[in-house]
Amino acid sequence: MFTDKDLFKDGGEMGALMEAHDWRNHPLGEPSGWPTSLKAGVRILLGSGFPMFIWWSEEFYMFHNDPYLPALGNKHPQALGASARVMWKEIWELVGGIAEGILSASTRQFNAQEMLVPLNRSGFMEETYWTFSYSPIPNDDGSVGGMFCACNEVTDEVLGQRRLSTVKEIASAINQSFSVKQTSQQLCELMSGNSSDIPYSLLYLLDSTGTTATLLGQSGVGSNPLLPAEIALAAPEPDELRLGRQCRESEHAGDRLKSRFENVPAEVWGHELGQAMVLPMYQPGENQLLGFLVLGTSLQLPYNAAYQGFHQLLADQVAATITHVKTRFELEGNEHRLRQLANSVPHLILTANAHGHVDYGNKQWYAYTGLTEAETLGHAWIKAIHPNEAAEAVHIWQKTHDNGKSILLEYRIRRADGQYRWHRIHAVAKKNEACGTKKWYGTITDIHDQKLAEAEVQQSKEQELAAYAAAEIHRQNLERLFMQAPAAICILSGPEMVYEFINPKYQNLFPGRQLLGLPVNVALPEIVHQPNWTILHNVFQTGEAYIGNEVPLSFDRHNKGVMEKMYFNFIYKARYNHLGKVDGILVFAYEVTDLVEARHKVESSEEHLRIALEAGNMASFNYDILSQQTIRSANHDQLFGYASELLDWNIDELLKHTLPEDRDNLVMQIKESISSGKFFINPRIRRKDSDVRWIEGYGKVFYDKKQQPVRIAGLLTDVTERKRAEQMLQNLTQELAAANTAIQLRNKELAKTNEQLTRTNADLDNFVYTASHDLRSPINSMEGLLLVLKDELGPKLTKEDHVLMEHLTKSMTKLNNTIKDLSEIVKVQKDTDQPLEAISVKEVLVDVLADMETKVQATQAQMTCELEVESLLYPKKYLRSILYNLLSNALNYRHPDRTPRIKVRTETNEQQTLLTVTDNGLGMNERQVKKIFGMFQRMHPHTEGSGIGLYTIKRVIDNYGGRITVDSKVGEGTTFRVYFPDPPR
Repeated sequence: MFTDKDLFKDGGEMGALMEAHDWRNHPLGEPSGWPTSLKAGVRILLGSGFPMFIWWSEEFYMFHNDPYLPALGNKHPQALGASARVMWKEIWELVGGIAEGILSASTRQFNAQEMLVPLNRSGFMEETYWTFSYSPIPNDDGSVGGMFCACNEVTDEVLGQRRLSTVKEIASAINQSFSVKQTSQQLCELMSGNSSDIPYSLLYLLDSTGTTATLLGQSGVGSNPLLPAEIALAAPEPDELRLGRQCRESEHAGDRLKSRFENVPAEVWGHELGQAMVLPMYQPGENQLLGFLVLGTSLQLPYNAAYQGFHQLLADQVAATITHVKTRFELEGNEHRLRQLANSVPHLILTANAHGHVDYGNKQWYAYTGLTEAETLGHAWIKAIHPNEAAEAVHIWQKTHDNGKSILLEYRIRRADGQYRWHRIHAVAKKNEACGTKKWYGTITDIHDQKLAEAEVQQSKEQELAAYAAAEIHRQNLERLFMQAPAAICILSGPEMVYEFINPKYQNLFPGRQLLGLPVNVALPEIVHQPNWTILHNVFQTGEAYIGNEVPLSFDRHNKGVMEKMYFNFIYKARYNHLGKVDGILVFAYEVTDLVEARHKVESSEEHLRIALEAGNMASFNYDILSQQTIRSANHDQLFGYASELLDWNIDELLKHTLPEDRDNLVMQIKESISSGKFFINPRIRRKDSDVRWIEGYGKVFYDKKQQPVRIAGLLTDVTERKRAEQMLQNLTQELAAANTAIQLRNKELAKTNEQLTRTNADLDNFVYTASHDLRSPINSMEGLLLVLKDELGPKLTKEDHVLMEHLTKSMTKLNNTIKDLSEIVKVQKDTDQPLEAISVKEVLVDVLADMETKVQATQAQMTCELEVESLLYPKKYLRSILYNLLSNALNYRHPDRTPRIKVRTETNEQQTLLTVTDNGLGMNERQVKKIFGMFQRMHPHTEGSGIGLYTIKRVIDNYGGRITVDSKVGEGTTFRVYFPDPPR
């Protein structure tokens, strides 16, 4: 497996450029942060000998190898790391949709064979052909992160096939009934079939004097009368006519054509004059000029050697065809002249009689094959055919010579030097009036170079297929590798941020929650109130990517109302449509919660350790037993009284600082530590300043493979204060033991006193209870006597007697109420186990107010109730007593100058139920507030009451685990707060 350091190693020119590239300022960042799948892909293409490239992310950032550089042309080296959408803008309409389909996973794979791809790589739009495949590159999490292409430029092969096809058509276009003029026009029309290489053509043939060129064929320029039918050449230019030099640059057709076609308006051509070639045509095998061919050139192709060779091949083939036609006409005119002419043409010529027996071979045949006439005539000529093809040639000849059909065959013929070369044999029959065959005429043309070119094309195809197969293997390897990527990826579409794509890793972040097809704020509404929602909108609006590291986010992952805090590293990257506008966002994220929390724990642990060491005055050390060298913390030597670190520290130094009486024990502790593996020492040392301190050391002994001790690591701490504290503790323990004995004696005395108080309290309760019962009988008697006196002496009583009787009645009532209150106090003190019951606060309050209705109406009091807590678990009679006493006090201690306003409220306060009763009455000062809950305390003597009510309810509240407080201001009012321990049921 390669490392980041070896990523570009042995990558040739592109490897060096990638290594030197400023990736830090590139959107992809440093290579160390690239996805594993991208790094693997880059490594594979740099190590391949086939043209390959990668377009990564939705920006299609470009990576390619050295074999791909010819495809870039003048786009190299700036193409590295650039966006393919920008760098290949001239073909983006052609390939952009395919590439974007691959990246969006809507297209699984795309393959093209010999596809036309116009490229601007040399300053003009060039016609190029490619065989390639586009495949998705999975990201580390399995989603599509980029696109991989293995390609092979087949421009030369395609153009070669197209041009060879044109040449073949020209070579096989001979019509035995056509004249030279008809053949010339036919040849131009055939050339127009390849308008990509030959936009237009003109064919001029010279007359016998070589001074007049006649237009016999044309294509691509229409039938225009302005084209000169004849061109008078004052005298043939030696360089042009004899040597046939082509005109393109310094001898460009623009200058030559002006002198030859100076009267022809430029619009007649319909093409740029500067894109034409004038090619002289010579009779095959001779330097005699036959005419010239004017051929247009393509503006989409470089006029290179192959193009020039094609034009020359066309000119030669046209010349050969014209010569062949002329030869045929001459042969038809005179057999003798035919044979003479046959001997003068460069072709090999054989003739045969009606029975198929060769009866003539021209001198070129004999010179070329080295055969004699006896070895040629009849069927002997078959000896010249390659042995592998001779039998087939005989069979076809015997089969076809009787029916008179033309024969066009390709065989290898042995040259005089023994080499077999490919030839095209074209045989035609001259029929008699009865339509029988009378004479066969055959021309044999050397096409060996053409066949080799075709073989090269075929070989290129085979190499192309091999390259494609190898690229497919690379693609499959990449796919298997990329499918293991662990990142979470999604694509958000449109301004609504709709989940267009999510990978399994992303969905696993939110198990059970529907995401796909929903806007983010609908699928994950909790994100709306977090910063990432604003960041997403900013990326969509500006197109600027955002990179987040260890960003905390809170999600209800399982959609159960429980928010979980998670940490993410992520990239928000804008996605652009074909118009260059943002239409979505690509999210690439890793959850790093465990990593962040672990780091926090480590940081916290390290900080705690550092603080603990400093707080505990601890020093760390790591002692190498073999070298006797010690690595130690900065405060180690400070324990021994040194302001700065010593040069060396070892066991000998420790012994020097140890008190003499402790050294033997220290040596023994070190030996025991080495033996057990657990390091422990506790000697007393003398510091540099002569101060004696007590230290302790803890640690571990480490051993080599032979169980020999090699080092000791541990901590030293000053325990002097602890030792002193232990001594003080020992002294205190002795003192406390003595004090404890005294306390035990005192506790016995208190226990006796407590028993006496308990008996006294019980006697007091019995006294109060007995007194209340014993006093009630005479009071009842006194009340009865007063009633009898009123009845018997009523008419006789004076006004003063009535007043006295009223005072006596009131006193009896007050005494009776006091006795009742005392009885109630005794009951409260004894009756602490009343059962708890669920009671309605509202019902009890309504019942109390019903009892107080007369007094409420009389005082015109305004009552307000806010019952947040409607139910209590409490004894009903005691809740009624609490409410009755508090409301009675509020009415009794009302302010004479304003209408009483009383508010009753219940609420929950720190898992307790709080009852609040507030009034706007007379209020109390601080002294009165402190005494308010005492027995027989009445803060305002002019009011009714015994002063026992508040004392009683406080005892009740205390007995049931509650508490009561009061706030009051003189002249403003009073607020009582009762805290019930049980929550509402």
